[in-house]
Amino acid sequence: MTELKMFKGDLQPSVKATIKSGDTPLDLTGCTAKLQLVEVETGVTIFSKDADILTPETNGVVQYDWQTGDTLQSKKKYKIRIEITFADLTTQTFPKDDDFYLILQEKEGV
Repeated sequence: MTELKMFKGDLQPSVKATIKSGDTPLDLTGCTAKLQLVEVETGVTIFSKDADILTPETNGVVQYDWQTGDTLQSKKKYKIRIEITFADLTTQTFPKDDDFYLILQEKEGV
């Protein structure tokens, strides 16, 4: 389990993930990616937004830069998922084996 802890409203650090099949990075040439933020408690998808596939695409690296409003959610725990759409329009969601979480915290004194 991986946890990314951020203060509510912060836009850094970006989410960067290597998409793999087993231990091998997937070739994401011709693919698109979306980051999905899912509330753990309810299972509700808060948003699904376009993420960047970094070059070279053969390294399988996806990055999402937080946008204004993305981290203004309530102080809760969220699952981060990356959905890949392949050139043939099929989709697969990652991670499959290890959960990745965003923990939003309140800034004290604000």
